[in-house]
Amino acid sequence: MTRDGRTFLNGVPVDDGALIAEVQRARSAGEDVQAIIGADKNATHGAVTHLLDVLKGAGVTKFAIQIEKQQ
Repeated sequence: MTRDGRTFLNGVPVDDGALIAEVQRARSAGEDVQAIIGADKNATHGAVTHLLDVLKGAGVTKFAIQIEKQQ
């Protein structure tokens, strides 16, 4: 997620509907869907929470948060 709240899936920009559709497609194909969330440090808490809510609503139950180690 970018600082201005844009969401990407595998490098491709997506909106909530496209994200939900892709999760549903993967789940219906029998895939074990997991989400790795990476967000710009300036992305708002609300935007990240919204993304998590969208993913949970689509049936994702496994999450990881990608972080960058501070140097």
